[in-house]
Amino acid sequence: MAGRKMLFKWSARITGFFAIGFFDGFFITNGFPELIRGFDGKLMSLLTVLVFASMGYIFAWFQEKLGGIVMTFAGVVLGLYMFYNTGKNEYLVMLLFSLALIIPGILFWVAGSQTIEQDF
Repeated sequence: MAGRKMLFKWSARITGFFAIGFFDGFFITNGFPELIRGFDGKLMSLLTVLVFASMGYIFAWFQEKLGGIVMTFAGVVLGLYMFYNTGKNEYLVMLLFSLALIIPGILFWVAGSQTIEQDF
């Protein structure tokens, strides 16, 4: 049981690292220059979702279940954001962007939900 929990935990950590790194890197290179030019409500709402997802990822390193719930929720919100702000025909983009956070979130959630039985 402990081996499976570690597998879920490290799979979530690695996939979450790449997802958060991609989104944060994308926002730093494309979002911040736009924000410096002037206030944009769409970018601020995206920044809020990405900060929420990043905080969930960091929190998941210590509390897997709660951090996984936060990341899963952020993935759903990101998918809804993409659905609302992009064309309604961009289902694949919406799905890929949201699944990038939902998958590690669910993996963290499962890793935090599993109990470790110790043999004495």
